[in-house]
Amino acid sequence: MMTHPLLPKLRQLKLGGMVQTLDVRASQAIERQLTPTEFLALVLDELGEHEQALAELDRCRAQDAESVEVRVNRGAVLAALGRYTEAERELLEVLEQAPTSGEAYFNLGLVTARRGRWDSAAPHFARAIELGTGRAAAHYYLGEALNHVDDLPGALQAYQRAVELAPSNPRAYYGMGMVLDRMNRPDEAAQAYRRSRALKTR
Repeated sequence: MMTHPLLPKLRQLKLGGMVQTLDVRASQAIERQLTPTEFLALVLDELGEHEQALAELDRCRAQDAESVEVRVNRGAVLAALGRYTEAERELLEVLEQAPTSGEAYFNLGLVTARRGRWDSAAPHFARAIELGTGRAAAHYYLGEALNHVDDLPGALQAYQRAVELAPSNPRAYYGMGMVLDRMNRPDEAAQAYRRSRALKTR
C-alpha cells in the first residue's frame, strides 16, 4: 500500500499538538469550497513546505486561471519564499480583478511591510479591515505599520483591538508596550510588557 508523502508531516503535526491547525484548514476548505489540491497547498504552506505548496497552487491556477482564492494564496506563498516582487505583482493583479478582496489587501500589506515600506503597508492593512478581514492579525500588523510611521495613537488603537480579538498574543502586548513607552506612559507600558512576558512563558 502506498503512503502519501504528506502523511509523515501530518503525524508530526499531531505529535506537536498542532492537530487544531488541520481542523481549521479543513473547516476553511469546506467553507470556501476548496478543491483537494487547494487544501493540500494550504496544509503544505502551513508546514513550511512552500515550494511544494506553490507547485500545487500552480496546478490549481492551470485549471482555473481566474480563481481569486488561488491567486491570493499564491501571492502569500511567493512572499513566504522571499519572492516579494512576484508576490506583489500577483496580488496587485488580483486587486485589479477583485478590488474588494480583503485577503489580497492583507497579504499585500504583509509583502510591503517585509520590504520595509511601512508607509505603503499601513493603508493596505486598514483597507483589509474595512473590507471585513477583521481578524487579530490584520489589526496587529496595522499597529506595527503605524508604529513605524510614528502614528502612535493609531498604532495603540490597532494593538488594543488586536488584543481584544486575540488576548493570548504576546506580540500585540509587546507592541502596545513599545507604543506606550514612546508616548511617555511608562506605567502602562510596563504592564503591557509584563503581560507579554507572562504569555510567552505559558
